[in-house]
Amino acid sequence: MVVSMRRIFSWPMLLSLSACAAVPMPPQAAAPSGQPSPQPARTDIVVIGDTQRTSPIEELVGREQNEPARLALIEKIAQEERPAFVVHLGDMVESGASAEQWRYFDRLVSALSVRNIPILPVLGNHDYWGDDRTALGHATERFPRLASRFYAAHSGALGLIWLDSNLQGRPSREQTRFLASTLCAFDHDRTIRAVLVFTHHPPYTNGRHRHGEPYVIEHVLPLFFASKKARVLLSGHVHGYERFEARGKTFVVTGGGGGPRVEYDQDSPALHAVFHADDPGKRAFNYVVIERGDAELRFTVKCLVGTGVGCSDQGVLDTFRVPLAPRETADDQGAKRSVRSTLR
Repeated sequence: MVVSMRRIFSWPMLLSLSACAAVPMPPQAAAPSGQPSPQPARTDIVVIGDTQRTSPIEELVGREQNEPARLALIEKIAQEERPAFVVHLGDMVESGASAEQWRYFDRLVSALSVRNIPILPVLGNHDYWGDDRTALGHATERFPRLASRFYAAHSGALGLIWLDSNLQGRPSREQTRFLASTLCAFDHDRTIRAVLVFTHHPPYTNGRHRHGEPYVIEHVLPLFFASKKARVLLSGHVHGYERFEARGKTFVVTGGGGGPRVEYDQDSPALHAVFHADDPGKRAFNYVVIERGDAELRFTVKCLVGTGVGCSDQGVLDTFRVPLAPRETADDQGAKRSVRSTLR
């Protein structure tokens, strides 16, 4: 088995499978009318997580259903951001083995699809629920890259790595080796000035009744901290928003895409959150926009006004900046080759 048995047979999945109410479908977006006006190539990246619906039975036990919010977020991204691509941090659907849930997802993101905005996802625990082979079939039909569960890409001066934090056993060991070799390659690539890593499960969270994922803590974090160019690790799973800083690295938990939200425990010195560490309320629905500058990355967490804690009247939940590594010159590369030759 690829996925933890405790995730496959967890009680929310049983609730999901017992639900028999039909899933209301979002409207299918139409292609923009008329000839599009010429625009400069976009380089922004949008990151969103946890767009899954809440099952009807979960609603009966008090979990919120956020249909208007998830529709509004996708429309806002399509109309206002128009990014180069969208990174989805997993839990795209409520039950991965359900063809109906994936049809719902197709309709949900159709405003992006008709504008040719690619989605590059990781797999969340909900995306595996039900029979995992069936679930993976639905996911890879839409996103062929997910056939390998984990993958990487260059995007300008950025190295990007997508990981599957659900894996266990041999697949998880293969993924760890992949992460180590990819981070090493990016560190030695003079065109790469920062590396971003995407996982579904976070290493840090103050979400009530939530905890950091052991695989991410034990296997991903040591390699992430050791990489000189790894800058930010972005995760979902905890339905809200948090930002942590540790050992010169930044950790973002952005699961505000429409899943039923959590409240937060009081912050502690051992786990200090940079953003709203002492506010237990539910965060406003949100996504992250990453803009590239000459010397830094600019992060703006945008939100739906009036939907929860922390959202300004301008629709901003948080902003921060992350420096890029200095550009390496030909002299720098020559010095590195000289040192390597001396060490041989």
